Amino acid sequence: MIRLKTLIEQSQPPEDKIIDIKGSEPYYTVIYRHEGKNYKIEFEDYELIDRVDEYGWTGTIMGVDQHGGEWVTYANAVTLGGGDWDWDIDWDQISYEGMPKPNVKKQ
Repeated sequence: MIRLKTLIEQSQPPEDKIIDIKGSEPYYTVIYRHEGKNYKIEFEDYELIDRVDEYGWTGTIMGVDQHGGEWVTYANAVTLGGGDWDWDIDWDQISYEGMPKPNVKKQ
């Protein structure tokens, strides 16, 4: 049996790492503390990867910090119809993906 407190804890961002969240789903600006530094991450893109059922998907939202570093976190999306989605974002799973690789043109 799942305790109510556990359900509430799972829906909240980790207090020790998330300093601030602004915006609306799935486009958020997050101030995140990682390895002793604060990062302002602009989550402005998403990718729905696996279809769970007729209405639900799992995927990731992707963002870029003030230094150009790339970040991702897991998310679930349920279609509400008319192009609208209800998002459940797992703020406990934010991970740094590194700096983007430069495009090298071959001559």
